[in-house]
Amino acid sequence: MKDDSRERLRNDLLAGAASKPAKPADSQYFAHLRSRIETYQLQPKTVSER
Repeated sequence: MKDDSRERLRNDLLAGAASKPAKPADSQYFAHLRSRIETYQLQPKTVSER
């Protein structure tokens, strides 16, 4: 099982290294991320999420 996890991690890292770069994480990115988090925190939670 441990080897499966290592292999999956290795494959994910190689796939990430081979992918195109994304947009830089600038101040606009973090402002949008904060907004999404605030919106999520304001939503009522279901019983299974508590």
